Amino acid sequence: MRRDGVTLFLGPYGSGKTEISVNYSVRLARATGGTHRGAGGQGGVWLADLDLVTPYFRAREVREELEREGVRVVAPDPAWGEGDLPVLPPGLSGLLRGGGPGVVDVGGGDTGARVLGSLRPLLADSCHIWVVLNPYRPGCGSPAGMAALAREVTGSSRLQPTGVVSNPHLGGETTPPVVERGHRLVEQAASLLGLPVVMLAALQDIAHRVEKMVAREVFPLRRYLLLPWE
Repeated sequence: MRRDGVTLFLGPYGSGKTEISVNYSVRLARATGGTHRGAGGQGGVWLADLDLVTPYFRAREVREELEREGVRVVAPDPAWGEGDLPVLPPGLSGLLRGGGPGVVDVGGGDTGARVLGSLRPLLADSCHIWVVLNPYRPGCGSPAGMAALAREVTGSSRLQPTGVVSNPHLGGETTPPVVERGHRLVEQAASLLGLPVVMLAALQDIAHRVEKMVAREVFPLRRYLLLPWE
């Protein structure tokens, strides 16, 4: 886990970018202990919510909980909270210039990525740009399909990705074998892209069992973003 700089998570719709962004920012805040000073001299970790297209599963929905963890959420004005307009959060450009520690959740597939592309001049060369892939989402059932979607999203952003995040899951039907099978597909997709798999994510209650199956460290996910009936 990087304790400075900016890490961007982008990928196809439904890949789990926001849940991973939220968990990563919380872990980063705990690791740094709020001792860093970002843009404007404000301490702690910031999470920029760039989910500008879909109104569902956005980091801003758990803002209060994140702020208790020491994560400063940067999102559009609440007056636009229910809209689907591409409104950028105020102060984002200053945060990107000032560096991290920070996390950017780029939602909306290639549409959201195009918005991020407009901010490309502000991003430092040291930024980590990670593509989140879930082989169980529509259109992602094969390594070639995942690689094609990843190229579509990153091409829209005009950013060069630096790694792949493997996030294989089937919601409530996810088991360790489901994660293991999906991860192997993601590994193949990453090879087609010429990128390393920088993270394998799984729900915290099965993460340890998955680690034994795949023989690598697993990033444990807590579910922060729940459906209305949950």
